[in-house]
Amino acid sequence: MVSNRDIRIDFLRGICMFYIVCVFHLSQYLGDDYYLNNNIYGNSIMWSCLGTFSLISGYLIGGKYNCNTIKDALFFYKKRVIRFFPLFFLSAILLCFIGFNTLNQTVIALLGLSPFISPRPFTLWYISMIMFFYLLSPIVLRGKRLYRCLLLFIGIVILSRFIDVDLRFIFNLFLYLVGICLPYYSSKILLCQNIVNKGFKMRVWGGVTFVIVSMFYIIMMFYILNHNGILFQIVTNIIGVFILCFFALMTKNLYNHGIMKRITTFMAYTSMCCYLFHRFTFWAVLSIYKPEEPLHIAIYMYLVAIPICFIFSFYIQKLYDVIVRKIS
Repeated sequence: MVSNRDIRIDFLRGICMFYIVCVFHLSQYLGDDYYLNNNIYGNSIMWSCLGTFSLISGYLIGGKYNCNTIKDALFFYKKRVIRFFPLFFLSAILLCFIGFNTLNQTVIALLGLSPFISPRPFTLWYISMIMFFYLLSPIVLRGKRLYRCLLLFIGIVILSRFIDVDLRFIFNLFLYLVGICLPYYSSKILLCQNIVNKGFKMRVWGGVTFVIVSMFYIIMMFYILNHNGILFQIVTNIIGVFILCFFALMTKNLYNHGIMKRITTFMAYTSMCCYLFHRFTFWAVLSIYKPEEPLHIAIYMYLVAIPICFIFSFYIQKLYDVIVRKIS
């Protein structure tokens, strides 16, 4: 089971969060010409970063929980709700208050229904989607996980033929389910602490499992989309996720000591709150003063808004952790 903190996972969280918050979302405030959502490469990196978060989330949950009974499932739900929902709720209310999302979008997000109901909330769609993943998790956190994951994925794919399902939901669900399977089938072959000593046989089995699941996913996505361009983009984004993971594994010596380790741990610790509250922070800072030129906006945001966002997120997370410890 996954118990001790892994610096490689912290590094992945940190760099993915930095790109999403400090590069991709920040670019939206610079004008349409600079918004990376309009750039295929910038958008693909965004998908890969969010996909990495989904993979990590599935991996950590898959290594920590087994839901063999109803009591286990209820315990899992309790832990997940305590972990993120109060902060998610606060973020949703703040974004609704400043007009970033409508009341309708906010309600949809808080109910975990954004993958299935439009209009989907901006930014919070991902947390709403993860909440739905958590709802499904006890189904696959027992027995033969690979088969349960495949059956669940097939069910979602078939469902997507009849109702409006966000494509991002299917993409991230695949990675989340792969993450859940990894500790169980491949003895933590990816992002694990004992990767060197687990044996060649287990590594081969992990690789075979991943290849089978990936091939299945590609076939099913082709069936859904029947559009080579979109399919190519999705497959590229999946490859991007595993490139990020490989990079984290291979460069551990660069960030596992000294100030780099402290920065990595800090960014990972603040990552959830940074994602939840950066839009509100950016709005507040730009409400006080907004330069006219895109370059000046970027400099202002990096010198003022982003440091405030990190500090604000750190203390919110710290305060929340203290409250949770006291009531637990």
